[in-house]
Amino acid sequence: MCFSIGTAFWLIVICLGYKILNKEYKFILVYLPIFILWLTIVASPVFCEYRYAYSMFTSLPIYISLNFIKNKKDNRKEE
Repeated sequence: MCFSIGTAFWLIVICLGYKILNKEYKFILVYLPIFILWLTIVASPVFCEYRYAYSMFTSLPIYISLNFIKNKKDNRKEE
């Protein structure tokens, strides 16, 4: 399950959904290249090859860590 292409894709979709839920729309552009990659993987005849989705797995920690970045505006509201 850890090395499944579908698991990596759904984790990225969940991270994007969290950004949309928090109304941080400026981060949506960051997710665009990975969704273009996913579309090319789905449209290709070799859709289950791990090597074509390797960039999804290497960028997954970046997408997950984007959810933990605090805005300066949020820090001012908490004080």
